[in-house]
Amino acid sequence: MGDSKKRSQVVTPRKRRPKAGASRRSGAMNANYFFASPALLMKIGGVLALILIAFIGYRWLVGSGTFSLHRVRVTGASAGLTAEIEQTVRKASAQTSVADLDLTSLRQKVEALPKVQAASVRRALPDELRIDVTERQPAVLVRRENGNLAWLDSEGIELGDLNSMKIGGSATLPPVARGFSEGARSPAAGADDRDRIAIYKQIEKEFGQDPGAVLDMVDEIDLTYTKDVNLRIAGTAVMVHVGSRDFRNRFETGLAVLDAARRGNEDLLRRYKVPDAASVIKNSDRINYIEAARSDRVVLSFSSPGAEKKDKQDRQETTKR
Repeated sequence: MGDSKKRSQVVTPRKRRPKAGASRRSGAMNANYFFASPALLMKIGGVLALILIAFIGYRWLVGSGTFSLHRVRVTGASAGLTAEIEQTVRKASAQTSVADLDLTSLRQKVEALPKVQAASVRRALPDELRIDVTERQPAVLVRRENGNLAWLDSEGIELGDLNSMKIGGSATLPPVARGFSEGARSPAAGADDRDRIAIYKQIEKEFGQDPGAVLDMVDEIDLTYTKDVNLRIAGTAVMVHVGSRDFRNRFETGLAVLDAARRGNEDLLRRYKVPDAASVIKNSDRINYIEAARSDRVVLSFSSPGAEKKDKQDRQETTKR
Protein backbone atom coordinates (compact mmCIF):
# COMPACT_ATOMS: atom_id res chain seq x y z
CA MET A 1 0.00 0.00 0.00
CA GLY A 2 2.79 2.37 0.90
CA ASP A 3 4.65 1.59 -2.34
CA SER A 4 1.61 2.26 -4.49
CA LYS A 5 1.26 5.67 -2.99
CA LYS A 6 4.77 6.66 -3.92
CA ARG A 7 5.01 9.26 -6.66
CA SER A 8 6.58 8.34 -9.97
CA GLN A 9 9.90 10.08 -10.60
CA VAL A 10 11.01 11.02 -14.12
CA VAL A 11 14.69 11.60 -14.57
CA THR A 12 15.75 13.79 -17.54
CA PRO A 13 19.25 13.03 -18.72
CA ARG A 14 21.64 15.99 -18.72
CA LYS A 15 22.57 17.37 -22.12
CA ARG A 16 26.13 16.83 -23.11
CA ARG A 17 28.13 19.92 -23.88
CA PRO A 18 30.03 19.72 -27.10
CA LYS A 19 33.69 19.70 -26.56
CA ALA A 20 35.47 22.79 -27.76
CA GLY A 21 38.21 20.73 -29.21
CA ALA A 22 35.80 18.73 -31.38
CA SER A 23 34.25 21.92 -32.86
CA ARG A 24 37.65 23.29 -33.72
CA ARG A 25 38.63 20.01 -35.28
CA SER A 26 35.44 20.04 -37.46
CA GLY A 27 36.15 23.59 -38.75
CA ALA A 28 39.72 22.68 -39.44
CA MET A 29 38.60 19.61 -41.37
CA ASN A 30 36.25 21.73 -43.58
CA ALA A 31 38.98 24.26 -44.28
CA ASN A 32 41.45 21.52 -45.04
CA TYR A 33 38.93 19.92 -47.41
CA PHE A 34 38.38 23.23 -49.21
CA PHE A 35 42.05 23.92 -49.71
CA ALA A 36 43.00 20.35 -50.30
CA SER A 37 40.43 19.72 -53.10
CA PRO A 38 42.24 20.28 -56.41
CA ALA A 39 39.06 19.82 -58.47
CA LEU A 40 37.19 22.57 -56.62
CA LEU A 41 40.12 24.94 -56.82
CA MET A 42 40.42 24.35 -60.55
CA LYS A 43 36.72 25.08 -61.11
CA ILE A 44 36.85 28.33 -59.18
CA GLY A 45 40.05 29.37 -60.88
CA GLY A 46 38.58 28.56 -64.29
CA VAL A 47 35.49 30.70 -63.67
CA LEU A 48 37.60 33.64 -62.51
CA ALA A 49 39.88 33.26 -65.50
CA LEU A 50 36.92 33.28 -67.90
CA ILE A 51 35.53 36.44 -66.30
CA LEU A 52 38.92 38.13 -66.54
CA ILE A 53 39.39 37.05 -70.16
CA ALA A 54 35.89 38.27 -71.08
CA PHE A 55 36.51 41.65 -69.44
CA ILE A 56 39.90 42.08 -71.10
CA GLY A 57 38.44 41.01 -74.44
CA TYR A 58 35.55 43.45 -74.12
CA ARG A 59 37.87 46.35 -73.30
CA TRP A 60 40.12 45.36 -76.18
CA LEU A 61 37.20 45.32 -78.61
CA VAL A 62 36.03 48.71 -77.36
CA GLY A 63 39.49 50.18 -77.68
CA SER A 64 40.09 48.63 -81.10
CA GLY A 65 37.32 50.69 -82.76
CA THR A 66 35.02 47.74 -83.37
CA PHE A 67 32.27 49.51 -81.37
CA SER A 68 32.98 52.97 -82.77
CA LEU A 69 29.95 54.59 -84.40
CA HIS A 70 30.06 54.09 -88.16
CA ARG A 71 26.41 54.22 -89.26
CA VAL A 72 23.39 56.28 -88.18
CA ARG A 73 20.09 55.17 -89.68
CA VAL A 74 17.24 57.70 -89.36
CA THR A 75 13.63 56.94 -90.27
CA GLY A 76 10.55 59.18 -90.25
CA ALA A 77 12.38 62.42 -91.06
CA SER A 78 12.84 64.60 -94.12
CA ALA A 79 16.25 64.83 -95.78
CA GLY A 80 17.14 68.11 -94.10
CA LEU A 81 16.14 66.91 -90.64
CA THR A 82 17.91 63.57 -91.18
CA ALA A 83 21.20 65.38 -91.76
CA GLU A 84 20.62 67.54 -88.67
CA ILE A 85 19.89 64.48 -86.51
CA GLU A 86 22.96 62.60 -87.76
CA GLN A 87 25.18 65.59 -87.03
CA THR A 88 23.75 65.86 -83.50
CA VAL A 89 24.19 62.13 -82.81
CA ARG A 90 27.77 61.95 -84.08
CA LYS A 91 28.77 64.98 -82.07
CA ALA A 92 27.23 63.54 -78.89
CA SER A 93 28.88 60.12 -79.32
CA ALA A 94 32.29 61.18 -80.64
CA GLN A 95 34.26 59.96 -77.60
CA THR A 96 32.05 56.99 -76.65
CA SER A 97 31.60 53.53 -78.12
CA VAL A 98 28.18 52.39 -79.29
CA ALA A 99 28.11 49.80 -76.51
CA ASP A 100 28.65 52.43 -73.81
CA LEU A 101 26.32 55.16 -75.13
CA ASP A 102 23.61 56.52 -72.84
CA LEU A 103 20.60 56.07 -75.13
CA THR A 104 18.27 58.09 -72.90
CA SER A 105 20.56 61.11 -72.99
CA LEU A 106 20.99 60.73 -76.75
CA ARG A 107 17.22 60.57 -77.29
CA GLN A 108 16.77 63.76 -75.27
CA LYS A 109 19.33 65.55 -77.45
CA VAL A 110 17.49 64.48 -80.61
CA GLU A 111 14.12 65.55 -79.19
CA ALA A 112 15.60 68.95 -78.32
CA LEU A 113 15.81 69.74 -82.05
CA PRO A 114 12.93 72.14 -82.97
CA LYS A 115 11.53 69.96 -85.75
CA VAL A 116 11.50 66.70 -83.75
CA GLN A 117 8.30 65.91 -81.85
CA ALA A 118 9.38 62.49 -80.52
CA ALA A 119 12.24 60.04 -81.04
CA SER A 120 13.42 56.55 -80.12
CA VAL A 121 17.06 55.40 -80.22
CA ARG A 122 18.31 51.79 -80.49
CA ARG A 123 21.79 50.36 -80.94
CA ALA A 124 22.61 47.68 -83.47
CA LEU A 125 25.97 46.34 -82.35
CA PRO A 126 28.74 46.61 -83.11
CA ASP A 127 28.74 50.02 -84.82
CA GLU A 128 25.25 51.30 -85.70
CA LEU A 129 22.53 53.47 -84.16
CA ARG A 130 18.93 53.38 -85.38
CA ILE A 131 16.77 56.43 -84.73
CA ASP A 132 13.06 56.66 -85.46
CA VAL A 133 11.51 60.13 -85.24
CA THR A 134 8.15 61.82 -85.50
CA GLU A 135 8.75 65.06 -87.35
CA ARG A 136 6.74 68.17 -86.56
CA GLN A 137 4.59 69.33 -89.48
CA PRO A 138 3.76 72.95 -90.35
CA ALA A 139 0.23 73.92 -89.33
CA VAL A 140 0.14 77.69 -89.71
CA LEU A 141 2.23 80.45 -91.25
CA VAL A 142 2.51 83.42 -88.87
CA ARG A 143 3.77 86.96 -89.15
CA ARG A 144 5.97 88.11 -86.29
CA GLU A 145 6.03 91.63 -84.89
CA ASN A 146 9.15 92.43 -86.93
CA GLY A 147 7.32 91.45 -90.13
CA ASN A 148 9.14 88.14 -90.67
CA LEU A 149 7.18 84.98 -91.51
CA ALA A 150 7.60 81.74 -89.57
CA TRP A 151 6.03 78.27 -89.57
CA LEU A 152 4.42 76.85 -86.43
CA ASP A 153 3.31 73.27 -85.84
CA SER A 154 0.00 72.21 -84.24
CA GLU A 155 1.43 72.85 -80.75
CA GLY A 156 2.61 76.35 -81.62
CA ILE A 157 6.29 75.35 -81.78
CA GLU A 158 8.27 77.44 -84.27
CA LEU A 159 9.83 75.29 -86.99
CA GLY A 160 11.69 77.89 -89.03
CA ASP A 161 11.24 80.78 -91.42
CA LEU A 162 9.16 80.84 -94.59
CA ASN A 163 11.73 79.10 -96.78
CA SER A 164 12.67 76.39 -94.28
CA MET A 165 9.63 74.20 -94.96
CA LYS A 166 8.09 72.61 -98.05
CA ILE A 167 4.33 72.11 -97.97
CA GLY A 168 2.85 69.58 -100.35
CA GLY A 169 4.45 70.99 -103.46
CA SER A 170 1.92 73.84 -103.58
CA ALA A 171 3.18 77.21 -104.77
CA THR A 172 0.28 79.03 -103.06
CA LEU A 173 0.89 80.08 -99.48
CA PRO A 174 -1.94 79.82 -96.95
CA PRO A 175 -3.32 82.97 -95.31
CA VAL A 176 -0.84 84.44 -92.84
CA ALA A 177 -1.90 84.49 -89.18
CA ARG A 178 -1.12 87.26 -86.72
CA GLY A 179 -1.31 87.58 -82.95
CA PHE A 180 0.77 84.62 -81.72
CA SER A 181 3.04 84.73 -78.67
CA GLU A 182 6.73 85.46 -79.18
CA GLY A 183 9.86 84.58 -77.23
CA ALA A 184 9.78 82.33 -74.16
CA ARG A 185 6.17 81.26 -73.69
CA SER A 186 4.45 80.63 -70.39
CA PRO A 187 2.12 77.59 -70.17
CA ALA A 188 -0.85 79.97 -70.43
CA ALA A 189 0.59 81.62 -73.55
CA GLY A 190 1.19 78.19 -75.08
CA ALA A 191 -2.44 77.24 -74.42
CA ASP A 192 -3.62 80.50 -76.04
CA ASP A 193 -1.54 79.76 -79.13
CA ARG A 194 -3.04 76.29 -79.42
CA ASP A 195 -6.50 77.89 -79.26
CA ARG A 196 -5.48 80.23 -82.08
CA ILE A 197 -4.34 77.31 -84.20
CA ALA A 198 -7.64 75.50 -83.55
CA ILE A 199 -9.56 78.58 -84.75
CA TYR A 200 -7.31 78.86 -87.80
CA LYS A 201 -8.05 75.23 -88.69
CA GLN A 202 -11.79 75.80 -88.14
CA ILE A 203 -11.66 78.71 -90.60
CA GLU A 204 -9.89 76.50 -93.14
CA LYS A 205 -12.54 73.82 -92.62
CA GLU A 206 -15.49 76.19 -93.05
CA PHE A 207 -14.01 77.83 -96.12
CA GLY A 208 -13.33 74.44 -97.70
CA GLN A 209 -16.80 72.93 -97.20
CA ASP A 210 -18.38 74.34 -100.36
CA PRO A 211 -16.98 74.82 -103.87
CA GLY A 212 -15.23 78.10 -104.55
CA ALA A 213 -11.82 79.39 -103.58
CA VAL A 214 -13.14 81.83 -100.97
CA LEU A 215 -10.08 81.27 -98.78
CA ASP A 216 -7.96 82.69 -101.60
CA MET A 217 -9.71 85.99 -100.90
CA VAL A 218 -8.11 86.06 -97.43
CA ASP A 219 -4.46 87.01 -97.07
CA GLU A 220 -4.28 87.59 -93.31
CA ILE A 221 -6.09 86.26 -90.24
CA ASP A 222 -5.76 88.35 -87.09
CA LEU A 223 -6.07 86.01 -84.09
CA THR A 224 -4.83 88.42 -81.44
CA TYR A 225 -8.18 88.11 -79.67
CA THR A 226 -9.73 84.69 -80.21
CA LYS A 227 -13.26 86.00 -79.62
CA ASP A 228 -12.81 88.84 -82.11
CA VAL A 229 -11.23 87.38 -85.24
CA ASN A 230 -10.55 89.66 -88.20
CA LEU A 231 -9.89 88.56 -91.79
CA ARG A 232 -8.17 90.83 -94.31
CA ILE A 233 -9.46 90.79 -97.87
CA ALA A 234 -6.59 89.85 -100.20
CA GLY A 235 -5.03 92.74 -102.08
CA THR A 236 -6.69 95.39 -99.92
CA ALA A 237 -6.36 97.02 -96.53
CA VAL A 238 -9.92 96.04 -95.61
CA MET A 239 -10.39 93.99 -92.45
CA VAL A 240 -13.64 92.07 -91.94
CA HIS A 241 -14.61 91.40 -88.34
CA VAL A 242 -16.11 87.90 -88.12
CA GLY A 243 -16.12 87.41 -84.34
CA SER A 244 -15.81 83.87 -82.98
CA ARG A 245 -18.07 81.76 -85.23
CA ASP A 246 -19.77 81.46 -88.62
CA PHE A 247 -16.54 82.70 -90.20
CA ARG A 248 -17.25 82.01 -93.86
CA ASN A 249 -20.77 83.46 -93.99
CA ARG A 250 -19.69 86.63 -92.22
CA PHE A 251 -16.65 87.05 -94.46
CA GLU A 252 -18.81 86.59 -97.56
CA THR A 253 -21.11 89.31 -96.20
CA GLY A 254 -18.11 91.62 -95.95
CA LEU A 255 -17.07 90.78 -99.52
CA ALA A 256 -20.59 91.47 -100.80
CA VAL A 257 -20.81 94.82 -99.00
CA LEU A 258 -17.41 95.97 -100.29
CA ASP A 259 -18.33 94.93 -103.83
CA ALA A 260 -21.68 96.73 -103.63
CA ALA A 261 -20.01 99.91 -102.37
CA ARG A 262 -17.44 99.90 -105.16
CA ARG A 263 -20.08 99.21 -107.82
CA GLY A 264 -22.44 101.83 -106.42
CA ASN A 265 -25.23 99.37 -105.61
CA GLU A 266 -27.30 101.25 -103.02
CA ASP A 267 -30.08 98.65 -103.00
CA LEU A 268 -27.71 95.88 -101.92
CA LEU A 269 -26.16 98.10 -99.26
CA ARG A 270 -29.62 98.87 -97.87
CA ARG A 271 -30.42 95.14 -97.87
CA TYR A 272 -27.46 94.67 -95.53
CA LYS A 273 -28.73 97.66 -93.50
CA VAL A 274 -25.60 99.69 -94.17
CA PRO A 275 -26.19 103.24 -92.86
CA ASP A 276 -25.87 106.16 -95.30
CA ALA A 277 -25.37 104.05 -98.43
CA ALA A 278 -24.78 107.10 -100.64
CA SER A 279 -21.86 108.29 -98.47
CA VAL A 280 -20.43 104.77 -98.37
CA ILE A 281 -20.39 104.60 -102.17
CA LYS A 282 -18.76 108.01 -102.39
CA ASN A 283 -15.96 106.96 -100.03
CA SER A 284 -15.70 103.31 -101.09
CA ASP A 285 -11.97 103.64 -101.81
CA ARG A 286 -11.37 104.52 -98.14
CA ILE A 287 -13.21 101.58 -96.56
CA ASN A 288 -10.79 99.83 -94.16
CA TYR A 289 -13.04 97.94 -91.74
CA ILE A 290 -16.31 96.03 -92.09
CA GLU A 291 -18.18 94.90 -88.97
CA ALA A 292 -19.92 91.74 -90.20
CA ALA A 293 -20.45 89.96 -86.87
CA ARG A 294 -23.47 92.03 -85.81
CA SER A 295 -26.90 90.52 -86.30
CA ASP A 296 -28.76 93.81 -86.85
CA ARG A 297 -26.65 95.56 -89.49
CA VAL A 298 -23.26 95.92 -91.17
CA VAL A 299 -21.09 98.83 -90.03
CA LEU A 300 -18.17 100.26 -92.00
CA SER A 301 -15.17 102.36 -90.98
CA PHE A 302 -13.02 104.54 -93.22
CA SER A 303 -9.38 105.53 -93.33
CA SER A 304 -8.22 109.12 -93.54
CA PRO A 305 -7.48 110.49 -97.04
CA GLY A 306 -4.16 109.16 -98.37
CA ALA A 307 -3.92 106.37 -95.78
CA GLU A 308 -4.95 103.70 -98.31
CA LYS A 309 -1.94 104.45 -100.52
CA LYS A 310 0.47 104.40 -97.56
CA ASP A 311 -0.98 101.13 -96.24
CA LYS A 312 -0.57 99.52 -99.67
CA GLN A 313 3.10 100.52 -99.73
CA ASP A 314 3.60 99.10 -96.22
CA ARG A 315 2.04 95.77 -97.25
CA GLN A 316 4.30 95.56 -100.30
CA GLU A 317 7.39 96.19 -98.17
CA THR A 318 6.31 93.56 -95.63
CA THR A 319 5.67 90.98 -98.37
CA LYS A 320 9.24 91.38 -99.65
CA ARG A 321 10.71 90.31 -96.29
